[in-house]
Amino acid sequence: MNRIHFIFGGVLLLLFAAIAGYRLLTGGNAHDAAISPQSSTHISAQRTEDDERSVRFWQLHRQAGAERIAGNYERAIRLYKAALELDPRHEDALYYLSNVYLELGRLADAERTLQRLTEAYPANARGRLRRGELYLCYADESVFDPERAAAEFTRAIRLNQEETGPMLRRAQAALVLGHLHDARRWFTAVVATNESSIEAHYLLGYVSWEASDQDAADARYREAFRLLHLEDGRDDPVVGEGDRENGTNIRPGEQQTCPAMENLLDAVLTQPVDANASDAAETAYAIVDCQVGRLRSRMTAGSVTSSDGEASDVKSCTTRSVDAEYSRSNER
Repeated sequence: MNRIHFIFGGVLLLLFAAIAGYRLLTGGNAHDAAISPQSSTHISAQRTEDDERSVRFWQLHRQAGAERIAGNYERAIRLYKAALELDPRHEDALYYLSNVYLELGRLADAERTLQRLTEAYPANARGRLRRGELYLCYADESVFDPERAAAEFTRAIRLNQEETGPMLRRAQAALVLGHLHDARRWFTAVVATNESSIEAHYLLGYVSWEASDQDAADARYREAFRLLHLEDGRDDPVVGEGDRENGTNIRPGEQQTCPAMENLLDAVLTQPVDANASDAAETAYAIVDCQVGRLRSRMTAGSVTSSDGEASDVKSCTTRSVDAEYSRSNER
């Protein structure tokens, strides 16, 4: 029995020795290859190239941001595009490049850039918001599409339910589409989160005015007017749900992210502080009705070919023209 154990133990020792020798041999060769001078040099060179590429990208990105803030948009575009050659999927570079294109009215370029952003990052809420604004806020026949805008705003809301900006835009899209029940729901959601939203109060009043609820319209108008003039001496009153990089609030009439919508506030912004609320509301909402009606006509007529044309056309809904076209106050 001892002899058998001895023989069996010897076989096991030989087997383990063979396995260990094989591993040592093959492992040693792999290790030698991993640390060969050629491989080490290649890895070191690749790391250096990547580091230099990253440094260059951030240099270009910072320069582009400085030029954009300074209003040097053409130079900012060149710098953002150069940065994107180094990192084609960079979120901030794509987002801010699209904003520069929008500032210059280069809507097709903005759309292509926003498409790149949202395809690369489907969960990018601000990209969805800006893409919706492209389809709602610039009444160029090539991009104006409130239905697509509403869909993008809905996606932005699902991605970020803490911000009221997408909700406000979603309500405005519903307003242009003539979906007043939907508009009321979203404007109410904005007010529930942000009680100081002048736009939401004001346009909720318009929805009530459309429903012939004059008392509710007057009440919303008075609240919007009160919020607007809450602090007459304040340098920077809050009006909308915009995004300023320096953290300051957007002033009345300064919401450049949505030119087609910002004009809806003109009537309340130009009323004197001591204006009769009921009369002022009637006049203001008749003007808004004219403006919204003209925006709705864009969906079928396609008569506007530039955002500048849209701005001048909407602003032509003056009190005088409204008095000639609308007589709601006499009908009620």
